[in-house]
Amino acid sequence: MPAYLRIKEQREAIGLSLRDLADLLRPYWPTIDAPALSRMERGKRKIDAEKIPLFARALRCKPADLYDDPAPL
Repeated sequence: MPAYLRIKEQREAIGLSLRDLADLLRPYWPTIDAPALSRMERGKRKIDAEKIPLFARALRCKPADLYDDPAPL
């Protein structure tokens, strides 16, 4: 499952809105907002790998829980 779907799944599992998530991320990522997160969750905007730990902190999970699954060999 791609990272953007994992982020959305985790956000919804803990009952956060996009605005809530943006508010949690903003101290570490001042320019983030709910519309940008929406584009990310729909796969319309790239999520940089260095941002995954920020998402993990806000979503109360491990960064590894949010990374893309590795390609099969």
